[in-house]
Amino acid sequence: MTVVVQIAMVEVGGQITKCYALNTDQNMICLIFGSFEILWGVFIKFLPLKLFQCISLDESPIDDDQAPGLVGKLKASTVKRRSEKMTKDIGVGLKNMIAQKQRE
Repeated sequence: MTVVVQIAMVEVGGQITKCYALNTDQNMICLIFGSFEILWGVFIKFLPLKLFQCISLDESPIDDDQAPGLVGKLKASTVKRRSEKMTKDIGVGLKNMIAQKQRE
């Protein structure tokens, strides 16, 4: 059903879908690519699972500070900077309170 709708959209969609009908050569190229993808999927499906045991997929949820990649590192550094700033601010506030108490 999906294939039929896609072909209809390309072949007769015209101005509505903003595409032009494909010629025979272009249709054959699309069919070759699609066939290759189906064959590749079948090939991967029949590979033994022991070939993929070196890849571990831990399905436990990841905390923000444990997130891999650039975004996780940026979040971790931002949180670290915020906590350092808060600690510094609290320290300055405590020093001001102590100095004020000593003046009284």
